[in-house]
Amino acid sequence: LTSEGITGILVTHDQQEALSFADQLAVLEHGHVVQAGSPRELYLQPRTEMLARFLGDALIMDAEVRGGETDTPLGRVRVSRSVGDGNVRLMLRPEQVRLVPWSEGTPTAEIIRSSFEGPISVVRFRAKGVEFTLKVPSADAPVQGRASIVLIGNGHVIPKG
Repeated sequence: LTSEGITGILVTHDQQEALSFADQLAVLEHGHVVQAGSPRELYLQPRTEMLARFLGDALIMDAEVRGGETDTPLGRVRVSRSVGDGNVRLMLRPEQVRLVPWSEGTPTAEIIRSSFEGPISVVRFRAKGVEFTLKVPSADAPVQGRASIVLIGNGHVIPKG
C-alpha cells in the first residue's frame, strides 16, 4: 500500500510472515522494543541472542576476534562489523553453513545422527568438541561418518549487554 501512501500495522507471532510481509519490524519482549528496523537487518544483525533465535534457527557460539576474523568450532570466519579484538558471542545462520563430503575438504565434522524428513534432513554433528544441529537438503545430507564444513559470508557479533 505504499503507492497509496497508506501505513498499516500488523501484529503477529508468525516470524516468517513478519519477515516476508513487513518493510519495518519492531520486536517486543516483556512490553519493550528489543530492536526495530528492516526485516533483513533484524534477521542478519540481531542485537540479542533471544531475537536471533526468535527470528529463526541460529548457531550461536563463543569466539575470539583477532583482526576482524575469528576461529570458531566451525572454522575461520570474518565478522560482519568492525569490533575490537576479544571474546564475543558469534551468530551464524544455518544457511551459512554447508556440510560437504569428506573428499571435498578437511574432515572437520563428525556426524552424530541424521534424521530424514523428506526434502530436508536434520543433521546433528560435532566440530571441535561442540555439537550443532542443522537442517540441510536431503539430496546431499551427510548421514554418517565425517564431513567437511564450508562457511559462507560473515559472522555476526551479538552486542554485549
